[in-house]
Amino acid sequence: ARCALEKMALDVFNHHVPKTCPYDKSTSGAEWWVQLRPSPPGIGRYAMHDDSPDDSMTKHGISFHWDKDEDLRILAGGSLYVHPHISTVTYITGIGAPTLVVNCRVNNVTGEWVVPDNSAGNSLEGCLSWPKQGKHFSFDGRFLHSAPPDFMEDGEFEEQCTFPSTADEKQRKTLTRRHRRVTFLVNIWLNYKPYNVQPFPDTMVDKLSGKDMVDSMKLFGDTVHELEKGNVTVDQDNETKYIWPMGDCDSGESVSMAIPFVRVRSGRDGGATFCLSWSSQLELAGVRLLKSLPTSKRPCENEALSSNQKIQKL
Repeated sequence: ARCALEKMALDVFNHHVPKTCPYDKSTSGAEWWVQLRPSPPGIGRYAMHDDSPDDSMTKHGISFHWDKDEDLRILAGGSLYVHPHISTVTYITGIGAPTLVVNCRVNNVTGEWVVPDNSAGNSLEGCLSWPKQGKHFSFDGRFLHSAPPDFMEDGEFEEQCTFPSTADEKQRKTLTRRHRRVTFLVNIWLNYKPYNVQPFPDTMVDKLSGKDMVDSMKLFGDTVHELEKGNVTVDQDNETKYIWPMGDCDSGESVSMAIPFVRVRSGRDGGATFCLSWSSQLELAGVRLLKSLPTSKRPCENEALSSNQKIQKL
């Protein structure tokens, strides 16, 4: 590893891939990047107070999406999906929106949704992870996921990003970095290399801080503490229905989902993780794809819409 970020990515890869696992080293590896919410003012696409039309979902959170070989999907016309084996999130800071994952997939060739129908052995399941500094969260790389800010109170994220003013410019920059939602994302690919994904440029390595820490740093200690998870069943008595846009809000598709808001909200301060299941009484209403979002609706509304669905049952 040439820098601290590459060392972290390598640690994640080795943590999830046993040494006994056979794989082709020339076509396997860790795809990594860092996500900031909000982005730095005037630089990032999702700065907190910029004047762009992007909605709260993208400025304060992450839109629903599947991890995939994005360039290959575009080159193939938009319906070819190749996913990583494992997707991971490491929380560098403990603020901001939770990560929400549901076991909804997409047909690799047609792009149609593959949604469990809660029949025997085919249950609709999900997981919600609140940020906690140093927490590592992983899931099947084929699953739909996002970081919706709607589980936070209005103005709460802005308050988390606020810190006492200081005249010391160096200290101000440090405090600004520490008061963002910062996550280190690593996708693990085995025996497949995503199209057009390249190593971090050599010319940029020297510009990164922490280069002298590469040999000594270790993302995972000798003992990994498994965090407790709360099991929550979503039913008609505790559900709040949300509608979120897919992608960057310009695809015309959106996701309708029933979420036990009060229960999952209770775990924010402790960085809790909840395993979600949807009762059979909700049938397919637990998670649905809506092909188009009426213009009269906000990007996220906590009510259900009826629409034609593009869903392929397992």
